[in-house]
Amino acid sequence: MDKRTSLFCLLALASAGCAAAPTAPKATCRAEGLQWAVGKPASELNFQKLYRDSGAGLWRIISPGQAVRRDKKTDRLTIYVDKQNTITRLTCE
Repeated sequence: MDKRTSLFCLLALASAGCAAAPTAPKATCRAEGLQWAVGKPASELNFQKLYRDSGAGLWRIISPGQAVRRDKKTDRLTIYVDKQNTITRLTCE
């Protein structure tokens, strides 16, 4: 194999590794139908059921006075709780 052929093969292999990998589709959060949880205790069991039923890829719990990033993620379920550890609101953001 001459130098040009070797260089060509090396470049072909290198560029093949640069191809974009397929990405998995993002989950879609749906808060509809989850209102049963408002007023319920903020328990691990309720959180797991909410996460599963929402179809979300991510979830977070926001407590009163907690600093919150305002980044929007349509695949994230946000669960708001009050000082009595009761679920007060659910959103997909």
